[in-house]
Amino acid sequence: DGGSLANYFQHQAQISDGAPKRFRKADNGEHLLSPTESSDEPAEPNDFFLHLAAYSRGNLGVARAYWRAGLRSEPEQPEAEKRELDAGDSSTRANTIWVAAWDQFRHPGIPESAGWEEGWVLHSLLLHNGLSEHWLSRLLPFPFHRLTGILTLLESRGLLEQKDDVWRVSSRGYPAVRNFMQASGYLTDAF
Repeated sequence: DGGSLANYFQHQAQISDGAPKRFRKADNGEHLLSPTESSDEPAEPNDFFLHLAAYSRGNLGVARAYWRAGLRSEPEQPEAEKRELDAGDSSTRANTIWVAAWDQFRHPGIPESAGWEEGWVLHSLLLHNGLSEHWLSRLLPFPFHRLTGILTLLESRGLLEQKDDVWRVSSRGYPAVRNFMQASGYLTDAF
């Protein structure tokens, strides 16, 4: 839930180098996590964490991918930094980490043209926790050039990533892929 995610991220920030971190919204300067001097104090969940928990369905890998994607070194609006300075927080400015607002995230999405071929590629990658293009071409009943086109399309939409010749469903793309799988009649997990 939102509170658990807030506590998790606050704890992770505190153990990174021991210095208290202040997380603020990059668009308006409001505290995203309550500033605390100790990671033992529970964090107050913000609406960001409620949205993140709902969208990730509690999947920590998805939540971490979105959290990392939202971190900023500078505020997006000058008013946000001014709010921090006006509040007398200039001494903690070096420990302030800005986070993009939830509504500013771009979520990967399944192409409207996706059909059974894309479904089979995605299902195969999920079942095997990733596969090389070579193995995908041996498993799936369509030409290699078609497979390459599908992989490229899904990667451009943020749904897949390739590392060391292995294709996987990206953490940020997982919610969209899961919804597509479920809508297409595939069995899905609890996440």
